[in-house]
Amino acid sequence: MAKKSLTLLKFGIISFLNLGVDLLAFTFLSFCGLPYLYAQCLSYCCGLMNSHTLNKLWATQLNKKTNQSEWIRFTGVNVITLIFVSGLLFFLFQITGWPLFLSKLCASSVGVIINYLGAHLFVFQVSEMEREEF
Repeated sequence: MAKKSLTLLKFGIISFLNLGVDLLAFTFLSFCGLPYLYAQCLSYCCGLMNSHTLNKLWATQLNKKTNQSEWIRFTGVNVITLIFVSGLLFFLFQITGWPLFLSKLCASSVGVIINYLGAHLFVFQVSEMEREEF
C-alpha cells in the first residue's frame, strides 16, 4: 500500500513538473509571436517526452524497454489530452474572452488531471510481480 501511495505521489509530481514546462514553453513561444494554438501544440510536446521518461523510470521504476502497446497507449492518452486542452484553450480565450495566460493555465490544469489518470490507469500499468522486484 505504501508503494502504491508513493507511485501515485510520483505521478502527481511529474504531472505538475510537466505543467510548468508546458507553461514556460507556451509563454516563450507566445512572446516570440507564434500563434497561440501552434504554441499550445509545441509547448505540450515539450513535456511529452519528459513525461514518458520520468513516469517510466521514476514513477513506476520500470527500466525495461518500452513495448509497442505501451507506446500506443501513451500516444493515445496524450493525443486525447492535447485535443481536449487545445479546444478548451480556444473556448476560454476566443469564446469567453479570458486573458490568454489564464486560459492556458486553466486548460492545462484540466489536462494535468486527464493525463494523470490516463498515465496511471492505462499507460504505465505495473503488475504486483514487477513492483516486488525492486
